[in-house]
Amino acid sequence: MATSVLMILVSSAAGAAIRHVPSDYPIIQDAIDASDDGDTVIVAPGLYYETIDFNGKNIVVTSTDPNDPRIVGYTILHAQGEGSVVTFQKGETSRAVLTGFTLTGGTGKVIYSYVGFDYSYSYSYGGGILCMGASPTITRNVITNNVTPYLNEQEEVNVGGVRYFTYRYEWSDGGGIYCSGSATITHNVIYNNGAETGGGIYAGGYVAVADNLIYNNSAVNGGGVYIYAGSLLNNTIVGNDCDKEPEYGVGGNVYASFGYDYTRLTMANNVICSAKSGGGLFWTYAGGDVIRYNNVWGNTPVDYVTRDLRTNEAIYGGQAEWTGRNGNISADPVFVSSWSTRYRLDAGSPCISAGDPDFVPRPGEMDIDGDPRVYALRVDIGADEYIGYVRPLAHAGADRHILAPEPVTLDGTGSYFSDPHGPTSFAWTQTSGADVTLDDASAAQPAFTPPAEGWYTFSLVVADGQYTSAPDTVLVVPACCTSILQGIYPNTAFNVPVYNIAFAAAAACASGMSEAFASMGKKTSVIVYAGDGGTIDIGIQALSGALERGTDFLYICYDNEAYGNTGMQRSGATPMGARTTTTPGGKTDAKKDLDRIIAAHNIPYQATATPAYPKDLYEKVKTALATPGPSFIHILAPCPPGWRIASDMSVAVGKLAVKTGSWVLWEKKYGELSISSPSKGVMKKRAPLRDYLSVQGRFRGISDSAVNELEQAIEKNIAQLAKEEAGEC
Repeated sequence: MATSVLMILVSSAAGAAIRHVPSDYPIIQDAIDASDDGDTVIVAPGLYYETIDFNGKNIVVTSTDPNDPRIVGYTILHAQGEGSVVTFQKGETSRAVLTGFTLTGGTGKVIYSYVGFDYSYSYSYGGGILCMGASPTITRNVITNNVTPYLNEQEEVNVGGVRYFTYRYEWSDGGGIYCSGSATITHNVIYNNGAETGGGIYAGGYVAVADNLIYNNSAVNGGGVYIYAGSLLNNTIVGNDCDKEPEYGVGGNVYASFGYDYTRLTMANNVICSAKSGGGLFWTYAGGDVIRYNNVWGNTPVDYVTRDLRTNEAIYGGQAEWTGRNGNISADPVFVSSWSTRYRLDAGSPCISAGDPDFVPRPGEMDIDGDPRVYALRVDIGADEYIGYVRPLAHAGADRHILAPEPVTLDGTGSYFSDPHGPTSFAWTQTSGADVTLDDASAAQPAFTPPAEGWYTFSLVVADGQYTSAPDTVLVVPACCTSILQGIYPNTAFNVPVYNIAFAAAAACASGMSEAFASMGKKTSVIVYAGDGGTIDIGIQALSGALERGTDFLYICYDNEAYGNTGMQRSGATPMGARTTTTPGGKTDAKKDLDRIIAAHNIPYQATATPAYPKDLYEKVKTALATPGPSFIHILAPCPPGWRIASDMSVAVGKLAVKTGSWVLWEKKYGELSISSPSKGVMKKRAPLRDYLSVQGRFRGISDSAVNELEQAIEKNIAQLAKEEAGEC
C-alpha cells in the first residue's frame, strides 16, 4: 500500500526528483533545502536529532513506508527541546505532505514574548508541528511527548527592604499540533503531548481533522483537541485531561468553540470517552446538527459541558447535553483489550454502523488501520472501522418515478449481510398509498402494479437468522407536562429525537414527518406523546384528520384528566365530581368519551393502558409500533399533585382505577376487541367505586348523586365492551 501511495505522489509532477536521507543527504533539512515543488524526500528508518522547516515548498517528506507502524516507529525526528519538530509557515498547500514519522521532543516556537522589570510573558505554538498560514497534509504520523510551556508564576521579591511582586507567564497552544491554516490532519496517533490549550491538537482556520487516534494528552483547556473551525470527523479521542488547571479547566477530551456562525465547524462520528477531568466535550454557541452521531461516554465529571453566556459560568451536564439528539449516543464503545490494537472496536461495540447515515467517504478513504472507511452500509463511529460480523442493514433501494401505471420492482439487494451466502430474509411492508399487493413480500425484489397515480411507500426489514434490522424513532411532543420533563432546549432526557410543537398541531406535524420519512425510504417510527388537553380538546381536529388520512404513526395520550402543565384546570377528560382550579366545587358534567371517538375512525390498532400494569403497557406499545398505519394508546396517568395523592400512591391508585372498572384495559386489532388480562375479572365483579374515589383529594365532598352517575357510566361501559368483545355489536 505504501508503494502505491508513493508512486501516486511521485508521478504527480513530471521530472520531479526523489531525494534519499541519509544516502543522498546526511540530514532531512538539507534534502528539503535542495528540493523544488513536486519533489519527494524519502527518509530511511533512524533517529534524527533535528527540526525541519518546509520553507514554503510543496514537497512530500515521507518515511520508507508510512503504512507500516514499525517503520513509522523507527523513523524518529527528535527536537531535543529546541522548538517545533516540523514547521509549515510559508503558505504551503495540500501538496506539502508529511507522512510516516514519529515526532517527539518538541517544545514549540516562541511567537510573541516580552521581558520587563517585573513582568514577562511568552507565547509558544506547536510542539510537534507548527502550521501557521499554511494548508499541508499531515498523515500517518505518531506525534508524542511534545510539551509546550505553561507557567503562571507570581513571586515576592525583597530588595533593600522594599517588597514587590514579579509576574512571569508562559502560554502555549498545540502540544502535538498547532494549525491556524486549512491543513488536513488524518490517520495520526497523537498521545502524551501537553500545552496550555489543545494538548493534542489546536485547530483553527478550517482544519480537517479525521481518522486520528488522540489519547493521554493534557492541557488547561482542550486536553485532546481545541478546535474552532473546520471539521472533526471519525476520530477516537480517549483519556485526555485538563490536569494543568483541574479546578477550572474544561474540555478534557475536546474543547469546541463554534462561534456566532456555528456552521463553520462540524463534529461527527467521533468517539469521545474517558476524559480524566474537564468533561468529555466542552462546547459554546453550537446549534442545528453540527454535533451529530458521536459517542460521548464515561467522561469525568460529565460528558458535556457548556457555558452560561450571561454569567460565564460553566454548566456541567443538564442543558449542555447532546445525548439523544442528532444521533449522538452515550455508551461504552467496547474496545478490544489487546494493547497492540488498543482503542479499536470489538464485535459488540455500539459504535458499529452507528455513524452518520449520510456520510460519504472520500474516494479511497481508509480508516486508521488502512481498512475501508465504510465496511458495511453505514460508517462506524470513531477512527477504526470494525471488520467482521455486522448486524444486517436494510436498504430499500432508490425512489422510483413512473409516468403511467406499470409494473414496479422494489429492490432490496443493496441490503447488507455479513454472510450473503448464509440465511437472509426480507420483509416488505407498505406504509402509504392506495393498498397494493406485492407478488412476494418476502423476496429481495418484489413487484407490484400501482392502480392509480400517487405516492406508494414501502419499508424493508432484513434479518440473517441472528439479528433483525430495526427502525428508528422520532417523538413529537405538544405543549404538555412532558415538554417540561424532557429538559431544556437544545437537550432532551429522552434517547430519541424530540420535536416540540404547539398544542393543536402535534398530529399534523407527525403526519408531515411520517410522509417525509416514507418519501426518503426510511422506516422511522413517529410517535406523538401528548396529554389529555392537547388530545381531547385542543388537538382533536388534527388528530382526527391524521387518523382519517391513515397516517403511519403512534399517538399516545397520557391522561391525567386535567391541564396539569398550567395548574390543573379542568379538561374534557376531567371526570364528574373532580375538583380542579377551575371547578373548585367539582365538575358537573361527564368525561368526554375519547376512546369511542377514536374507534369511529376504524384505525388498525387501539388500546388503553396504565403504568400500574407496566408489562401490559409495554406489550401494547410494542404491538402498536409493529402495526402499519395509525395506532392510538390511551394511558391513564395518575397525577399526585393534581389528584391530591401521595407520590408513592400512584401505582396503587392506577390499580384501583382498573379494579373498580373506572378504567378498563383492552385492545382492538383491526376492529376486533379483546379485554386485557388485568380487567378480565372486573368485567364480572369489580371493587367498590368509593375505594378509588376516597383516596383522592380531588373527590373530597363528592355528592352521592355524582357517585351514582359515575357508577352507571361504568356499568354501561363494561356492558358495551363485553358485547363488542363477543362480537354482538
